[in-house]
Amino acid sequence: MNPFFWILLVVVAIVVFGGAVFAVGWFVLWYVLVGLVIGGLARLLVRGTGGLGVGVTILAGLVGAIAGGWISHALDLAGLLQLLVAVLVAAALIGLAMMPRSTST
Repeated sequence: MNPFFWILLVVVAIVVFGGAVFAVGWFVLWYVLVGLVIGGLARLLVRGTGGLGVGVTILAGLVGAIAGGWISHALDLAGLLQLLVAVLVAAALIGLAMMPRSTST
């Protein structure tokens, strides 16, 4: 097979799969921004951080928002419901991360 075939194959693959890759990128970027905002707000609004640093709080918001986005996408929710699920999962994860640890001896 000549090089023209392989070039054509790569161009067709980019056209076919490029939209999906582009959409996933925007999806993840959106929920990263949501997670950063939720983590930052949690850091500002919740008294007593439970010994967590700023980075851990924001990371919990990021992970929670992305997980909530994937869950809502899997449930085929749209628009505001998708955002609401992402915010709720992020808030729950931050709440779990800030729970006081029991020290048993």
